[in-house]
Amino acid sequence: MKPLIIFYYPCTESKNLRTGTVKQVPYSVISLSTVLKKKGYDSIIIDSRFEEDYESKIEFLKDRIVMVGISAMTGYQIVDGLKFSIFIRNIAPQARIVWGGWHPSLLPEQTISNEFIDTVVVGHGEPVITDIVDACLGIRELKEIPNLYYKENSEIIKTETIDLFSMESVPQPDMDLLNIENYIYSSYLGKRTIAYYTSQGCPYRCGFCCDKTVYKQKWQCRSADEVFSFIKLLKDKYLIDSIVFIDTNFFINRKRVEKIVIAMKACEINLKWEASVRSNQIVGYSDNFLQLLYESGCRKLCIGAESGSDEVLQFIQKDTSVEQTHQASEKLYNSGIIGEFYIIAGFPNAPKDDLKASLKMIKEIKERYRDHQFTPFLYTPYPGTPLYQISIEKGFKPPLILEEWGHFSMLNVNTPWIDEKYKDKYNSFVKFYYPLAYPSKNLKALLKDNKLKLLIKLLVSIAKFRLKKEFYAFRVDWRVAWWIDSYQKKLQKSWIPSIR
Repeated sequence: MKPLIIFYYPCTESKNLRTGTVKQVPYSVISLSTVLKKKGYDSIIIDSRFEEDYESKIEFLKDRIVMVGISAMTGYQIVDGLKFSIFIRNIAPQARIVWGGWHPSLLPEQTISNEFIDTVVVGHGEPVITDIVDACLGIRELKEIPNLYYKENSEIIKTETIDLFSMESVPQPDMDLLNIENYIYSSYLGKRTIAYYTSQGCPYRCGFCCDKTVYKQKWQCRSADEVFSFIKLLKDKYLIDSIVFIDTNFFINRKRVEKIVIAMKACEINLKWEASVRSNQIVGYSDNFLQLLYESGCRKLCIGAESGSDEVLQFIQKDTSVEQTHQASEKLYNSGIIGEFYIIAGFPNAPKDDLKASLKMIKEIKERYRDHQFTPFLYTPYPGTPLYQISIEKGFKPPLILEEWGHFSMLNVNTPWIDEKYKDKYNSFVKFYYPLAYPSKNLKALLKDNKLKLLIKLLVSIAKFRLKKEFYAFRVDWRVAWWIDSYQKKLQKSWIPSIR
């Protein structure tokens, strides 16, 4: 009987929040499955976002299962991952339950302490996954494998920590291991959009970000030729017409990006795309380079502006400035590329002053460049980051066991220095008043063919009036906007993001 490995990708959000959510390719598990396939091992991937009724399928295979790998980020994936762990323990007690991903890498001791978890992989799983399977089959011992926490006779054992990961040694994901149609979606870029990452890590030191903790401030990438070949495969085999590069920062190596986009343009691959970049990088780019990006299909660049306060940017070690955000917004506008600026409010120092400064910056940019977008986040203290300990000193009480982290996310922030009034003001201005008062091309297009266009036009007028008169009492219109957004999501659309 041939051994079987199951990789489980848990739901990222509870059922009542799933409607309208774009489901990206679960690269964390498909990469591991690809490595095992090349070694001759059988594995299957269960993506709980699509396969909720997996019990009978697993029951049929239970005697073959030697290992189950579960990838989990902080938040609801922990809840769903533990549910699956319990299920496996009951039907296939011989299987070793292995957890990996961001959260186990950040808090390995706490994770391995859970009774339904046998092993934790810290950092990248690709260099050690074959060895772990070999250990499950008795070919080798877990103590010989680095970067693990595991249990043996109720004792928790930690193995040697070694940086083994090399992106060059990891094969491109075998997309045939999935039902790829589940992960292709319609977006403003095109009718068949897919997400893809070409690099991992980031050399910058932002104090709120887990990335530098997990990847030790190192950046690794696939070569320009390898990236272009995979993009062409997506285009030719899966008929993709657009792509979202989900690298933390696609532009760490400008020359690599230039090679990729020149190849895309020369081949006339005709893909629209977006990626992430920093404002100081955009400021340093020539107009010719930005024009090259546009001609290759770039239609949006996402920038972590974070705050409209230079004091806060210094506090969070962003190493950018408010002026650079303004300059970047102008350069992108002149090149025809939309800028989507991520803003984080609620840092544990002067949060009210920070919010005021950020809203001022957003207003100034929206007045000049209406097509630019702003996406709001609330600061969330994540373990392993420099601001985490500061947050605890300011009164934040972190979860003490793995299960409690399952209810912890940017949608459920519980920091003592901000309240519901603060959150409501932040969301209403960034998601509603500014986008409506300074309508983009997207909003104008929405008004032409939307069943609720008359109501939306009324909300536009109210938003303009409120900003002009600075009158924000009796904000029933904000509640109506959320109702419209809920209605649109039932139709697999998203109203509020589309009008930013």
